[in-house]
Amino acid sequence: MPTRVAVFIDYQNCYGWARQAFHDSEHDPKNYGHLSPMGLAKLVLGMVPDRVLSYVGVYVGLPNPRLDPATSSARNKQMAVWSRSSVTIVARPIRYPRGWPNVAEKPQAKGVDVKLAIDALFMAVTKQYEVAVIASSDSDLVPLLEALIMVKRRIGTPDIELIAWEGMPYRLRVSGEVLPEREVTRGAYQTIQDVTDYTS
Repeated sequence: MPTRVAVFIDYQNCYGWARQAFHDSEHDPKNYGHLSPMGLAKLVLGMVPDRVLSYVGVYVGLPNPRLDPATSSARNKQMAVWSRSSVTIVARPIRYPRGWPNVAEKPQAKGVDVKLAIDALFMAVTKQYEVAVIASSDSDLVPLLEALIMVKRRIGTPDIELIAWEGMPYRLRVSGEVLPEREVTRGAYQTIQDVTDYTS
């Protein structure tokens, strides 16, 4: 039987690293760095033979339509496109600082990484996949990796793979462990890039 792969995408983190790796993050339009979640999942799937996708989850912040109507509208349009590719969309409300937008502090997506970790761990212990691909470089997810390693020692699965971005030195690390990395090269990124301006 083909190996079942579950891909967990921390979308804002991937967007940020794609901008750093392949764009001028200070000067390029804000829509540069967006990508197809299903495209990323299929890209990783194709790197190893005899595997099938069992789950693709994209975890993302949800802007407040009252406080930030333009960004909220753009995100809703983007999620509508994602939904056509059968990904599971998990959107968590963005928290806005008091006095926003007239303050230096930026809004933050709260609970996105926690929800991703809960889903990945629950699906692992219930044996819904054999390989977890974590598409994030957020160090807050290191405890998830440690927990998945403990699960594998107890029940034999899952294996863990990490997304890496060509030319970017930062990687998630777990002390004493070597986890396979699936690198997104510039050429591969161009095949999954989404240049749609959802604000228009």
